Amino acid sequence: MYCLRPILAVTFGAGVQWHEGYDFAQKQGRFVVGGISAGASVGAAGGWVMGAGHSAFSPKFGLGTLPSFPYILSMLRYHDLGVDNVLQFTIVLSDGSLITTNSFQHPDLFWALRGGGGGTYGIVTSTTYQTHPTFPLTTALITTNFTSPAIAQNVTAEFIRLHPNISDAGWGGFITLSNTSFSAILLAPNISGADANATFLPFAQYVAEATGGLAQSTTIPFNSFYEFYQAFYANTDGQVGTQVELASRLLPRSLAETDPAKAAKIMLSIDGGTSLK
Repeated sequence: MYCLRPILAVTFGAGVQWHEGYDFAQKQGRFVVGGISAGASVGAAGGWVMGAGHSAFSPKFGLGTLPSFPYILSMLRYHDLGVDNVLQFTIVLSDGSLITTNSFQHPDLFWALRGGGGGTYGIVTSTTYQTHPTFPLTTALITTNFTSPAIAQNVTAEFIRLHPNISDAGWGGFITLSNTSFSAILLAPNISGADANATFLPFAQYVAEATGGLAQSTTIPFNSFYEFYQAFYANTDGQVGTQVELASRLLPRSLAETDPAKAAKIMLSIDGGTSLK
């Protein structure tokens, strides 16, 4: 016996930016998994989702699309079909025809558009996402500088060691690290401030001791994602693009669990630093 649940969805046309999408979803009392940047100026119907659509909420709600790999060190956790947040696209093909593609119509194209090359298949004119009920959340912040590569190695290895457990607890976020610094914005739905402190206080104390007191950390509760977004990303004055060449790598969960020091060494060997998402 199957029990079907209704899905409340929203369709964004090409040109809609995420700040507009978030404003609309908030007015409806809903949450939609989307991209984050300064001013949330990333397109809601285009490249973000067609590049697989990672979000800080991927551990809870999955990617913007349905991934085909078992684990990313980027804090991804799967909950049944909750990872599939995009429901369909409308797209103009090279022959000029306008079609709707989803799991039932042109499913191969639907699969390809969700991280398999995106805009190379045509011009997407709209994207439809499932939405979720709003929720409270807690944000954990930590930042520090390193006075030696050895300290950077120890702190990074400790964070990677904790990574699988943090991910399993539903936390996601944005982490940047190098031989000179470490910073993280981590968040999770329906996590109280007390639970957040219980999770991250030991790590914050470890970093503070390892760096001789250079670390700064705190946890901040929010009533909703929209409140968090307004506090951290609504400012449109921030820099979005940078003059760097990006490449992504997938690391197995087993590496974080069995040899975090090796994973840390690999990450810290990259010139310019590493980002975990």
